[in-house]
Parts: sequence; structure tokens; C-alpha cells
Amino acid sequence: MKLQNSNASSASLQKVIAFYSTPLRVTFAILFALTSCSNEKNTQNSETMAVGPLKPLILMYHETAPQGKLQSDVTTANFEAQLNWLKAQNYTTISMDDLYELKANGKKLPAKPVLLTFDDGYIGNYTYAKPILEKRNMKASFFVHTDYVGVKEGAHSHMSWDELKEIDKSPLFEVYSHTKSHPSLTTLKPDALLRELKISKETLEKNLGGTRPYLAYPFGDYNATVIDAARSQGYRLALAVGFKGTFGKSGVYSIPRVGIGLDVSTIAKFRSRIGAQ
Repeated sequence: MKLQNSNASSASLQKVIAFYSTPLRVTFAILFALTSCSNEKNTQNSETMAVGPLKPLILMYHETAPQGKLQSDVTTANFEAQLNWLKAQNYTTISMDDLYELKANGKKLPAKPVLLTFDDGYIGNYTYAKPILEKRNMKASFFVHTDYVGVKEGAHSHMSWDELKEIDKSPLFEVYSHTKSHPSLTTLKPDALLRELKISKETLEKNLGGTRPYLAYPFGDYNATVIDAARSQGYRLALAVGFKGTFGKSGVYSIPRVGIGLDVSTIAKFRSRIGAQ
């Protein structure tokens, strides 16, 4: 939801590069692999697993590049093939506002809705994913951790504020919070938890304008304390990861997503991952 918000307070940005230290990269790789296995092997309970034909289908991407470096990446060739398949199957991309209105007010969506989400604000989202999506007139939502905007070190470079502004100006795209520095939120003390949620939201609103009421948890890591903190900071809905999410009507702050990475290398694997018949 891009509404004018001139009162958003400013927040100083501290460039943190430690996210790409080996332990955290390994942690995420393990989580992504477990999520992938859960999505494919557990098809009986869409209330607790991000599997099967969820409505709407919510896909989680990270970096997009001709050649992937990490397990969570997707190659441009595979990404284009997946979008072409979705189009051929009459899926319609939706926005975060559409998802919220469905959850909160029972809004009617297209027969086969799909929400495309991208975590971490990688430069490949701008260089490759953006034109691929625009060519097909497909919507997408991008979740960035604000301390890393413009940071070029690490496994992948990140989009700058100018690039994020260009993305956010498009009627197809929107930018929301992935926290300030991408920590595991359940490990933080209360003050640090609130800072992560508050500063990231305010920084996005200062630099991009409007209100930014949606959140994607880093590593899909949340609990009741994190949900209460997110609600207190003005977030209306939050996305989890795979088996860490619940899709019941009450789960506005714990919505699951299906992770797509390098292992989803064929359309047959893509169909299996999303639970398509």
C-alpha cells in the first residue's frame, strides 16, 4: 500500500556486512533445504505446511541471475520458464494488499491467484527479474533489509535506493520490510526486536514514501512475541517460510510461502513443489 506518509521519522543507516558470514549463510542454506523437502513431501495439511494447491499460491524467491551461486538463487532461464508456465495455466499475479484484503475481509480473488515475493533486495531482482516480469505484465513484491541497501559486498550485491525507487514507482511492484539487519528475530531481546521492525519500516517510508505495512520474517523465524512486536509497529500482515507458516484465517502474521531455488530446475519439479496436479 503506497500511501503518502510525510511524518515517517528518519532513521540512520548502518551498513552491516556480517550477514554474509559463513555461519548465517550455512543456517539459511539448511533452512531453505528443509523448507524445500517439507514442501514436496508433506502434502496432507495446508493449514500448517506451505504445500499443496494453496490459494493464493505464494512463491518465495531470492536472487535471480544467469548462473546461481547459492541454493536459494533461481536462474533466469528457470525463472522465465516458471512464469511462462504460470501464465499458460491462467494464474493471475496479485499484490500484498490483495492478500491482506483476502485474509482480513474475505476479498474475492481471481480463480488462480499467485503472489510472487523476493527476499533480501538483491541486485539481480532489478537487473533480471524486473524486466522479465514487466515483459509478462506480472506483479511482484520485494522485501528488503534496510541496512544492506546499496551494499555490494558478500555473496550478492544489493539494490540501491535509486533502484528500489524505480521498482516501487511501477504499478506492478511494491517494496516492503525484511527487517533492518536480517537477524533471527526470536533470538533478540525486546528492545532490539522493536528496533529491527521499527527502523526498517520507517526507513522505507522515508526513502520511498507511503506506508509499508507488510513484513517478511528473516529465515521465516517468528513466535508469539515477534508477532506482538510486529503488530505494535504497525505491520498488518507478515510472511513466514514453508513449514513455519500457517494459512488459517487467523494467521495474518504467519502466512507460508513456497521456496523456489536452484533445485527447482525443471517444470516438473516446479509443479511438484507448488503442489500442482
